[in-house]
Amino acid sequence: MNGRHPEAVRLTLTTCADRRREAEFNIWYDRTHIPDVLAGGVATHGTRFANADPESANPAYLALYELSGLDLEQIQHRFADLVQRLHRDGRMLGDLQIVRRSMWRRLGGKFTTDRTGRARTAGVFIIESSCSASDRERDFNEWYERIHIPDLLGTGLFHSAHRFQAMAGQSGGKYLAMYETDGDPLAAVNEFSRSHRPHLKAAGRLSEIIDITWRGIYRGLSQT
Repeated sequence: MNGRHPEAVRLTLTTCADRRREAEFNIWYDRTHIPDVLAGGVATHGTRFANADPESANPAYLALYELSGLDLEQIQHRFADLVQRLHRDGRMLGDLQIVRRSMWRRLGGKFTTDRTGRARTAGVFIIESSCSASDRERDFNEWYERIHIPDLLGTGLFHSAHRFQAMAGQSGGKYLAMYETDGDPLAAVNEFSRSHRPHLKAAGRLSEIIDITWRGIYRGLSQT
């Protein structure tokens, strides 16, 4: 997010229903839809990404909206009202297929390096998770913020990180961690798995109570 640490975010995973109209779909999303959403006042910034992991079954696209405010239920209603109006005004595209929407409020501090705000964001690595031991939730959060995120940033593969908690009543994992890289996101994740994760595991710096419910590797497309 290029040095920004928003109070909350909304993630929208999408695909284009007609692959023959993929180019038109992307032009509409970048030049019409995200500007419409930002003009509607429900988000401060919008960034689009494409799935960078050819071996995953993840949706082709991710739209990341940065939000101002922590009343996620109210923001969700404002999004719904805006989309209804855009439909009425003929500014939506029939080929848009929404696979999943989720909203998250920021958790913990701002996880930065000396490159935060200077390095561009070429891609993101996203981990959605829960704690598998309900009586160790505090330990889990302390490990994530004091050990795990600093360890990942310490590899030099990622320049910024964010942690969020799911909106109440939302399906899926309870927590979301997002890591920004200025390089190829798939290469960064593979390098971490190959060269760093084994050493962290041997040193006892990984957690046995993390339940990963979803992960995504996405490369940047556009930002507004």
